Amino acid sequence: MRAIILLLATALCCGSANAFGATAVLGTSDNNPVEVRANGSRVWRIEPNATSPNLVAGHAVNFLVPGHVGETIGGGGSATAGCLPTASPGSCRNAASGDFVIIGGGAGNICA
Repeated sequence: MRAIILLLATALCCGSANAFGATAVLGTSDNNPVEVRANGSRVWRIEPNATSPNLVAGHAVNFLVPGHVGETIGGGGSATAGCLPTASPGSCRNAASGDFVIIGGGAGNICA
């Protein structure tokens, strides 16, 4: 994992020239999602799709409804109550349910 972080930091800092080489890939060669985790929790997930991949970032409670393409959640979300006056635990997640929808961040957002 440290090697991946170092490669990513080098690419972001100094450009990707000579950082990855011509054949190096961060991801999978099959149809499985790729997750980036921090402290054991998912913080970013890429779900492959032939039409357009789905991307979800932020708290692990953020949710993409299966069967759609091009869904994006940029971040935010929370597993605790408090984002809305009547919120219950889990209701502060962001949820995308539709083709090519985008939630930039925040908490308790639903986009269909």
